[in-house]
Amino acid sequence: MEAFYVLGLFGVLAGFLWLVRRDNEIFRVEVERGKVRVARGKVPPSFLGDVRSITRHVERGTIRAVKQDGQARILGSSSIDEGTLQRLRNAFATQPGRGGSRL
Repeated sequence: MEAFYVLGLFGVLAGFLWLVRRDNEIFRVEVERGKVRVARGKVPPSFLGDVRSITRHVERGTIRAVKQDGQARILGSSSIDEGTLQRLRNAFATQPGRGGSRL
């Protein structure tokens, strides 16, 4: 019985953390074999074009824009190398009203 209580508590905590994490997500883009798909949110069209050209070599990965300290930040899954991620951050920073701006 105690094990069910612990598992239930863990499930509630995991669900809460998932909701909190998802709440600050602006958009999420999935990359698979160089193909880009918007999984959630609204991505600026010009940035989406940049994502397509920058991630052509990526086999599989996720790119997320999140609100952090009132600003938009680009994060990537561990399968996206740091150089590619930096190029994505640079491209996002040039977006009018997006990169580096307060949300």
